[in-house]
Amino acid sequence: MCAVHASAEHLSNVLGTFGLAVADDLVQAVLAVARGPVSVPAAVSFIGSWGAGSSVDALARALGVTHSRAVRVADRLQADGLVRRERSTVDLREVLLHPTARGRRLALRVQAERAAALEAWLTPLDVAERTQLGSLVDKMLAARAGATLVPTHACRLCDTGGCGHPESCPVSLGASNGVPGGLPELSVGAE
Repeated sequence: MCAVHASAEHLSNVLGTFGLAVADDLVQAVLAVARGPVSVPAAVSFIGSWGAGSSVDALARALGVTHSRAVRVADRLQADGLVRRERSTVDLREVLLHPTARGRRLALRVQAERAAALEAWLTPLDVAERTQLGSLVDKMLAARAGATLVPTHACRLCDTGGCGHPESCPVSLGASNGVPGGLPELSVGAE
């Protein structure tokens, strides 16, 4: 390996560039199918898949926004026929968000566009390189999840089947200190 590629400065710089370029591609891809602010496709993906039946507070955590902003996002999704609100049977003060059939379809389209954008980045890699990269990324995600990464926020656009959530998801495992199933699941009425 060349000395430049082994330097911490080089790795930090190219990792930062890589992260921004991938994020830009993901944003462009998901906004192509779910127009509006970036919070819309993220909310549709979250509620339409693994966050179905979550509260507005859970949506706020997933999006990394205030409660009032999450309420406005939920209002927009409801007006667009993508979610329906339902009172919790456990806590009648709490409102839970459930995807409509249209919302589930849009969530699948958002996740498909996300997958296509990511595949474009992976295309140059052969199977061995993909395996190696996957192991390294899993290791980095698990370490950050155990420290500062918020799983619901980090995974707001995830296809949970792609990582084996929660049993083999590096974010879930890192957040639960490596104990499969140790991370509390978002469920109906969960906070």
